[in-house]
Amino acid sequence: MANRRKRGAAVTLVERLRRIAEDAQIQTALKDGKTIAQIVAECGVTVARVQKQRVVLRAILGDNRRNSTRETVLELTERGLTAVEIAERLMISASAVRSHRRNANNLRK
Repeated sequence: MANRRKRGAAVTLVERLRRIAEDAQIQTALKDGKTIAQIVAECGVTVARVQKQRVVLRAILGDNRRNSTRETVLELTERGLTAVEIAERLMISASAVRSHRRNANNLRK
């Protein structure tokens, strides 16, 4: 009976290690910019699991997507690009570029 418990504990440990490795793989894929659908197809995990790892990553790294886009918009504006040119480069709308510029100006005041 003692052997059963040990074997069961070993399986549990192996399962835990496998899940940790999968979570690390999911996080790496998210950092690489892959979509949830791509990760589900490649890793064979559920959508809920990928979304959970996304939340974990946000908690660890912070969600700085807006700030980095705003900073990029401002940098390209300083180089003399128009809103339309910036929008094409960043694959966002020209109105989003103008909004980032406006928000950045409001923060400076």
